[in-house]
Amino acid sequence: IKAGTSQPSRDPEHLAFLFQEKLDLIDAGFGIEILILQAIETNKSTINQFSIYNGITQKSNTNIAKLIDRLSGKLGVQNVIRFYPVESHIPEQANRAVSAINSTKVSNSWANTSKFLNNCHLARPLELLSQPLPIDVIASIPDGPPIMFIWRKQKYKVMNSEGPERIAPEWWRPRKFSSNSSTFVPKERDYYKLEDHKGKRYWVYRNGNYSTQKITKWYLHGFFS
Repeated sequence: IKAGTSQPSRDPEHLAFLFQEKLDLIDAGFGIEILILQAIETNKSTINQFSIYNGITQKSNTNIAKLIDRLSGKLGVQNVIRFYPVESHIPEQANRAVSAINSTKVSNSWANTSKFLNNCHLARPLELLSQPLPIDVIASIPDGPPIMFIWRKQKYKVMNSEGPERIAPEWWRPRKFSSNSSTFVPKERDYYKLEDHKGKRYWVYRNGNYSTQKITKWYLHGFFS
């Protein structure tokens, strides 16, 4: 049987708990004469001194790590994941899923991710669609926010809107060329937070703008709580 931890651990009670449920499933038959415990992968465990304030945060992080270990042992390592930020500001490419128990092994080029996220005040939807869905939009002026949008043949009247938040394309990355042209013109996105007449909130964007594109398309990209 095998068990793992997301952080170096020297807590015998926690390690015993990880093995307990798996040991209960073993048919011992005529009994077990010997058990061998082997640490096939180890890491350094460091001791950090904390102040009275961030010591509370450290204790909370330890409890979260124990929860991750227990869930991974019960549900499977591949079924317990967390999201790590990557070097992209395109919403659907800004994070990638990794195994929560192996997340400490993930190479992250952002030296202090938590500090960056705490200083980032850009609201993002609780549910982000992996593939934006096309919608039809009615706006009072061509480059203004929607006053109504149609999604899956249903009309949604917009009561409140906030935006736009413009996200420019990543011009420094390799690009695919269109099939009928030798050049590729990237399109910026103008994101809006919309609230319909039932209080539901949506994250939509216009692909391209009216000043440079004759035809622009709208997409639904996420839902706020």
